[in-house]
Amino acid sequence: MKFSSQVRFVEKWILLTLIAIFWLLTTQVSLANPDYYAQAGSNQQNISQDIYLRNCSSCHIPLPAQILPTESWQKILNSSQNHYGVALPTSVKVSANFIWIYLKNNSRPSVVGETLPKYVSNSRYLKALHPNVQLPKPANHNSCQSCHPLAQQLDYFNVGEL
Repeated sequence: MKFSSQVRFVEKWILLTLIAIFWLLTTQVSLANPDYYAQAGSNQQNISQDIYLRNCSSCHIPLPAQILPTESWQKILNSSQNHYGVALPTSVKVSANFIWIYLKNNSRPSVVGETLPKYVSNSRYLKALHPNVQLPKPANHNSCQSCHPLAQQLDYFNVGEL
């Protein structure tokens, strides 16, 4: 019993070390840089968005955080064993805290009485942004690319020919 708890401690230590190394390598920020702490807030947001993009866009187009309420994103992240019928890879589970920082800071709160959407097609925000657009049926997160050619880079402002 004691041996297994020591193994778990070592596994957690290794995992935290790998996350720290990954963060340092991806941020290209030197801790010796005197401006590091002044930039920390904006860097955290940039890092979180980059990790969101790298992880989520490896399987599907990344969705703007605002498209779903914060509570919906929280449920999605908390159900990593059943992410729309698929278990998320370990790399996404390791990055979940960074992804959550991005989604929490950029998503919208739900409105009192709003049914929390599980799917993008049920989002009131999506419907409000597309009032006169005939969305494909069934609409899903991959449908976006037909009008938003740069959606893979999280750019939904550039709209292609309708």
